[in-house]
Amino acid sequence: AMSHADHAKVQVGYSNAQYHWPAFAGDSFTKRFTIQSLRSTKSGNDSVFRIGCEMLNQRGIVVFSCDKTMLFPFSVRPSEIEVGLKKSEKEHAFLDHLIGQAEILQNMGSQTLRSVRPGQLILHSMTRPLDAGYTMQLATLGRLTHDRHFNTQRHKPSELYTPGGIVFALACSLASRDLHEVLYEDLEKCRFPCNLAPNEPVSSMTYVKGLKEHVSGDIESISVRTIGVKNMEVGMDLKDVEVPMELLNGPLLKPAALEELLKNKLPELSRKVVCIADRTIYRQAPKHVPFLL
Repeated sequence: AMSHADHAKVQVGYSNAQYHWPAFAGDSFTKRFTIQSLRSTKSGNDSVFRIGCEMLNQRGIVVFSCDKTMLFPFSVRPSEIEVGLKKSEKEHAFLDHLIGQAEILQNMGSQTLRSVRPGQLILHSMTRPLDAGYTMQLATLGRLTHDRHFNTQRHKPSELYTPGGIVFALACSLASRDLHEVLYEDLEKCRFPCNLAPNEPVSSMTYVKGLKEHVSGDIESISVRTIGVKNMEVGMDLKDVEVPMELLNGPLLKPAALEELLKNKLPELSRKVVCIADRTIYRQAPKHVPFLL
């Protein structure tokens, strides 16, 4: 629930997103926001806020936290102060629990269907849109009430925005079949270079940046970058196209720098990248049973 976002122009991105503890049916949640830093843009007309977000259950336990960057249509006084969220001693309790149960999970049977390797680019085959009605339902469920998500009287259908969190979830869900089955993940950083309107189809691709095999003997940690693309089926349209490494493995570029890169090296994706997310995912390590003659 992000009611403070009503006055923002756009969500720039997320970072440092972590699941600290499971959420169970019947739990109730409260939210806590902390402004960590703020500054005006070069034009002086807008401001960039970095906000620390926490969700707590009815026992006061933090179940999820992330940093969110938003652009507001007003200027602020310059500030050199930065505030960070206080990290809990149980910050990785959920992940530690899963790793501790890894051997039991493997004895139940590995659910990982596909091995991956560093340097591999996976063009996911799934492509789907979210229509306006469904997008509005999801936004309402998350209490996202920004005028740009709903007001068809003021905005044309092509001018409506799909909320950033929903764009991220869509891009990652399209990748889930090929990365099956993720037990846990951390979101390091996510940006939304272009806006996504309802009914625009989205596909995605994932670059495997690194792999730590057998974190506990039975679980592997995979560092990936998932890129969501609108109005394109990447599995078909990029099948024989060379994708620049600056897009796949470099630092996350700001929208203007990204667009310049795409125009010069990959014009097929110009103005089409709606999400770039760096994640670390944890899943059962594939079991290779030797066959002896």
